[in-house]
Amino acid sequence: MKKLHIIRIMALLIASLFIAETVKAQEVVSKSEYVNGQTLWGLYNQRTNKWILKPQFESGGNYYTHFPIGYYQGVAYFGFCKNKLFAIYDSNGKQITEHEFTWVYQYPIIDLGFIVVQKTTSAGRGFGILSISPLMEVLPCLYKDISYFNNFGTRELTLSFWRGGIKKIEDRDLIEIRDKLIKEKEENDKKTSQAKIAAEKRAKKEKELASFTTYAKNFVEPKINEWQLKGEFEKLADYRNRVTGPNRSAMIDSLTRVAESNFIKENADLHPEMATMILGKYDSENEVFAISSAKFGTLLIDVPIDKAPSFKQNFSSLERKQPTFVINSDTLMLASMIFADKFSSNEYHYSNKKVLSYKQYEIDPDNFEFNVVNVSTNAPTVSSTTTNATTYKKPVVKIISPSTGSNYTTEDVIIRYQVTTSDGSKAMLRIWVNGEEVDIANQTAKGISKNYEEVQLKLPTSAGKACNIMLSAIDNNGTPSENKTIRLLYTGAVQKPDLYLFAVGVSDYASESLTKLSYASKDAQDFISAIKNSDLSMYKGVKAELINDANAKKAFVEKQLANLTNKVSQDDVVMLFFSGHGVRDGEDAYFMTIDSDGNEPYTGVDFNLIRKNLVKLKDKKCRVIIFMDACHSGVLYGGKGARKEITFAEHDIIGFYSSTASQESTEMKDVENGVFTRAVIDALKGKAVNSEKQVTTNSLQTFISNEVIAKTKGAQNPIVENKIGDIILFKTK
Repeated sequence: MKKLHIIRIMALLIASLFIAETVKAQEVVSKSEYVNGQTLWGLYNQRTNKWILKPQFESGGNYYTHFPIGYYQGVAYFGFCKNKLFAIYDSNGKQITEHEFTWVYQYPIIDLGFIVVQKTTSAGRGFGILSISPLMEVLPCLYKDISYFNNFGTRELTLSFWRGGIKKIEDRDLIEIRDKLIKEKEENDKKTSQAKIAAEKRAKKEKELASFTTYAKNFVEPKINEWQLKGEFEKLADYRNRVTGPNRSAMIDSLTRVAESNFIKENADLHPEMATMILGKYDSENEVFAISSAKFGTLLIDVPIDKAPSFKQNFSSLERKQPTFVINSDTLMLASMIFADKFSSNEYHYSNKKVLSYKQYEIDPDNFEFNVVNVSTNAPTVSSTTTNATTYKKPVVKIISPSTGSNYTTEDVIIRYQVTTSDGSKAMLRIWVNGEEVDIANQTAKGISKNYEEVQLKLPTSAGKACNIMLSAIDNNGTPSENKTIRLLYTGAVQKPDLYLFAVGVSDYASESLTKLSYASKDAQDFISAIKNSDLSMYKGVKAELINDANAKKAFVEKQLANLTNKVSQDDVVMLFFSGHGVRDGEDAYFMTIDSDGNEPYTGVDFNLIRKNLVKLKDKKCRVIIFMDACHSGVLYGGKGARKEITFAEHDIIGFYSSTASQESTEMKDVENGVFTRAVIDALKGKAVNSEKQVTTNSLQTFISNEVIAKTKGAQNPIVENKIGDIILFKTK
């Protein structure tokens, strides 16, 4: 009895909560206003006397849609019309469907989460039934009519077909149909997810197998890391005798040979005997056929001229057998294979004549001085019977100047090179600087003489830091050359970067939906003033842009933000500051500008757009610091569905955000600034310096976090995003 009593109490509590939610939903009504010569409808909260959706909908000729369609799980649903088509909205103002229905109806099945709708189909205007949660067509809009009646407590729907005849279903039938559709969707989603995971695994494996360097690195590195750790029961003297340079090199060589064998075995499923191959024209002078393959490139095979006609005629039926593989130019290549003609019993042997070599790669184990590993192979040259090999040789790249190990003193460096192709045609050149490919179209390139060319590159000017430059060429047949690399060292004067300040502050919002702020506009101005009054001797110049109140319109802010990304140069420092309202809309958030409407968040600047511009600045090799004093500014810190993780997680972007994704940011009357902004300004003015009187990212982080948490008594928690480490920003005067 006691257990039954508890169950009854719980049932009453649940019922009371449902009734409370329903009462709350009933506070929301559709309401009309006379706007620009016509009556428009919107969604209005009678308790707060505020519009949820401003009047923007037509009457649609449907009197009943001015009232809720009904209530489901404490939420009211409305049908509103635009351009003579209805959509369904809930009492929170969320649009549930597109404007695609010609009619929506107040049927009692709303209490089960179903709505009867009408939509234009190929057969005419048809009736159907829509499920709200989850949103799906339970019955498609293909029926001529739907009617219902209550048969002693059991509601029964009658579906009329266009060609005559009817079908009757009950409430439970609808629920069964919905449950079946949900189950089918879950199963399809599961299959799709499994297929996606399988495809990603295949793609990952293919990517790993595409490069022996990557494969060998992943195989060798963990084993070397484990080998060079000191054993628990190993004496220090024994450890030092074991872990030496020669022993380490021998271990790497041994493991590389194993990696080579495994790499070839794991790639054996390439099946050259099954791959699509296309026979090219016969070279009668050299008695050679060229066979092209997407996987294995161009194969040259020696075929005597008297057997060439039958080889060509029977090519599609030739049996391919005994394939062998080698590693060449960092990838797996076909070394040899036999093409057998079963009609004539003739066999034709393909063999790849190339010098085999591995590229170098780096292994960087923790806490050990050995960090460069050279991987090479002494694999023998594979003999070839091809008589026309010179025609299909790889292009050759030679760097004439500067020589590797040279110094440079300015960012503009001329690289002089020579590219030779087997047929004398001009090859396409590709250049990488520190692993990133250079856009040749944006570089100055010109001929020096008949055989040499040069290209002018802009290289990093960090003192004492080496720069790796790699050249490669691709001929007209798509054959790449071996990569050629030089290593240069900058020894010139340290170039001071420019400092760019970009500050936006909005206080005097035009929309009634956004509360006017007292100090946001002043925040932006004070931020720039605090920096300008610092010791800026480490910068070449300061370029500041202040956008506040009247100028802070959405289009202008977005335009100037884009302009900023175009102005900056490599190694410049960019500091961005935003102060104003932040509004969330589901997974998204927006910084509200002077012309934004709080009821329509998309009228503000999308945080995702700000994020994209930060990434562009980072990609231009700038140092980027952003300060965001706005409600929900932590949304910028995390991506959709991943708010607990740092989105950028990469160098050159540092973020200071006034609050988490779910918190409000507050202002202080006594100092006439936002709490967060005031902490930033005080820090910049000298309250957050290290022992050398420098303002650094670490000193800022400590001071700002402590100040904001103390001033708000923990109600506001700043977020700091820093994957670089402690960086000096400026000195104080």
